[in-house]
Amino acid sequence: DAAFIAAWNAGKAEQFEASRQRMLILTTKASAVAEAALDAGDRTMALAILRATGALSPPSIGPTDPAAIQREFDEQAAAEQADNYLLSLVASDEQASGSGAENEVPNA
Repeated sequence: DAAFIAAWNAGKAEQFEASRQRMLILTTKASAVAEAALDAGDRTMALAILRATGALSPPSIGPTDPAAIQREFDEQAAAEQADNYLLSLVASDEQASGSGAENEVPNA
């Protein structure tokens, strides 16, 4: 039943949002604890914070060669053009054979 599934999903979304709000409230306390641990010289906490923030990982740096960047742009544009062409073929095939509804898989 679609109405039941929609209500069930709404309930799950509401529960998730309530949990997320609670976790956001707890971040203030967690930050205070982490700060106190750092002030006390806790090296484990310092390392955990550095890892969690990505400060120990090198940044992702893209190509520095303009020609390489242009090739990436061209490849992306060609892929999008191919996708659009394939989608147009599917759409025209569906129009030629009717709505295409008989080939659709229902969502669960």
